[in-house]
Amino acid sequence: MTLWFVFALMTVAAIFAVLWPLSRRGRADTGGSEVVVYRDQLAEIDRDMASGIIGAAEADAARIEISRRLLAAADQSGREAPVQGSLTLRRAAAIVALVGLPVIASGVYLALGSPRLGDFPLAERSKVADANQPLANLVAQVEAHLEKNPTDGRGWTVLAPVLSRLGRYDDAVRAYRNAITYAGDS
Repeated sequence: MTLWFVFALMTVAAIFAVLWPLSRRGRADTGGSEVVVYRDQLAEIDRDMASGIIGAAEADAARIEISRRLLAAADQSGREAPVQGSLTLRRAAAIVALVGLPVIASGVYLALGSPRLGDFPLAERSKVADANQPLANLVAQVEAHLEKNPTDGRGWTVLAPVLSRLGRYDDAVRAYRNAITYAGDS
């Protein structure tokens, strides 16, 4: 149940990431921010000339340059119309994101995932040979296999030296005897 809750949260986060930009309005008209900057520069030139920082000739040259830039910025801002996104297009994209994203994700999961994969209980996992399992568990698994298949000579051949090293000498003798009987003397 926790896994499905995490999947649901991830889906909501993905939908939110798609819808967030769609919820914003189009670019607002900035009112010609360049125009405002150039007007401030013209006022600053007047202040600098009044305080004696620059001379009259430099102030006239700076006014001419800033006025030229001001006219170009005003002309440019008059040509550009603010970009407005279509409300219908934004709503359609929102609906596709709300409905389409979970449907597509579910379809991909059903096609590529394993929704019908059965449970793998702990008892079954401990029967599978794993290098991290204790040696006693592995020996018990081999012994269980050999009880079902007592004529498996290779199993007896593998088990015999392990039993000998574990100090189970009587079992090791029996395993060596069965290995010779079923696998031959090699």
